Amino acid sequence: MGARSRPGAHRLYHSPATSPPFFLPYAYAEKELTRVTLSELKQKEVIDLSDGRRLGRVMDLEFCLKDSRITALVVPADTSLLQSLRGEKCGLVIPWEDVYRIGDDVVLVTIHQKEGAGCWQQ
Repeated sequence: MGARSRPGAHRLYHSPATSPPFFLPYAYAEKELTRVTLSELKQKEVIDLSDGRRLGRVMDLEFCLKDSRITALVVPADTSLLQSLRGEKCGLVIPWEDVYRIGDDVVLVTIHQKEGAGCWQQ
């Protein structure tokens, strides 16, 4: 007898750059629109597909008011001791086009980080 998993476990939602715009709180799936709240998204671990690194959990989103769509995810970035002492939050901005899939527990991304790219600060 095999181990039973909960319904919907390991199901991934595809979100390619060519998909329709992402309107909060909906995530594009191949066959259906699925609701995803910000609080649910913040519980998901972000993993870089290029090297398998865990980048942390989603800490914020960038939202374009003009187009009514999400433009980027923000995950925690390494901060300097001085930034930590000042209480500054620094994050790595991942453009929405780099989000490959959103699953039940993880967000898969491919980071195309440019040399000398700065960090997002709250």
